[in-house]
Amino acid sequence: MLTKIDWISFTVRLEVSPESTHSEMVDVVWKTLQEVAPTLANVMEFETQFVPQNGRAPYSESWHCAITHLRVFTSPKLPHASVEISGQACEYLQSKDLLSKVLKEVCETVTRLDIACDMPTETRPSAFVAERAGERFKAHSEVVSASGETCYIGSKSSDRYCRVYRYNPPHERAHLLRCEFVLKSEQARTVALSVLENGLPGVAMALGAIFGWQHADWQPNAPHAAEIAAWRPERRQGKTLYWLASQVAPVLVRLANDGVIDPEQWLRDNVLTNIDLSAHN
Repeated sequence: MLTKIDWISFTVRLEVSPESTHSEMVDVVWKTLQEVAPTLANVMEFETQFVPQNGRAPYSESWHCAITHLRVFTSPKLPHASVEISGQACEYLQSKDLLSKVLKEVCETVTRLDIACDMPTETRPSAFVAERAGERFKAHSEVVSASGETCYIGSKSSDRYCRVYRYNPPHERAHLLRCEFVLKSEQARTVALSVLENGLPGVAMALGAIFGWQHADWQPNAPHAAEIAAWRPERRQGKTLYWLASQVAPVLVRLANDGVIDPEQWLRDNVLTNIDLSAHN
């Protein structure tokens, strides 16, 4: 089982005025991050890599970097900013061996922390959570769609809940069952400190005990981490593969059955002739 940090959000205090311009906001955020999170600031070139985008309440604007996948939310009317390190951003920082350093720098101002555990198994989320011990979390729900299945344990509005989910084929993560712990506010800060002191496997084991996981697939110390770690998901590709299988393939089948196209010839004319075979050697 592979356990990893899959989301970090934290806040930083800013000295701004309601009259601050976009460029001034960028400068303030950049200087603040250099002070409170220098490791993170060192991988950011705020003025050249970050582009302005829409905000999210209570912030009026955001700044996103396509290279690091970091996002910063700001507002000239608020004396603070929110920094989001998404799953992709966590992977980027981990590839540079910087994730633990960043967490150490921001652990006292973390507002959300996600810890994900991937299990190579055929078990469905509903079967996994069915073997849960105790009744500590009364709220639970299940969402089933064409793309996959998700079970929620605990209220999504609370400061601690868990989602167990898996994608359906042809998503590249369809072979994995994911258990994702979502911690917010004080819970996030407490768990962040515990990760730094005790390590991820120990924290995952403790969280699993809190949520009552007893399924045989739940093995925080299982020796599968190296094998799964070599797999690097591209989440957009998963959506594209699902779209091809669920939307494009049925249309091709219908047209072939109606005698409108010869599917092999159509693929040769419209797909195969445009593929750079050297890129796959």
